[in-house]
Amino acid sequence: MRIRRLFGRETCWLGFWLLAAALSVLAYNTWSVCCGACSYQDLITPGPAGWILLAANLVAGLVLVILVRVNHVKFLEESCRCGQRLQKRWSFCPRCGKETR
Repeated sequence: MRIRRLFGRETCWLGFWLLAAALSVLAYNTWSVCCGACSYQDLITPGPAGWILLAANLVAGLVLVILVRVNHVKFLEESCRCGQRLQKRWSFCPRCGKETR
């Protein structure tokens, strides 16, 4: 599944915010190591809050993928091959005239 289909037209902004978040974490970690607030070992092993955030993000991502796939399947069931949305009781597509069932 392509990311554009998964997130729509705003994929560019998603990449921008992910990059901005990664750069801010990198800048903060560099500052903490240089000032002696933490060691390199602390940066490699996440604490309990880090594991909770990681697990929550993985669960949220899984839920997002499941919801998008379910809605995509539902959309395919309610549409013709030409892309026209169909009512439940329609036997023919109003755009191309093909039989729906």
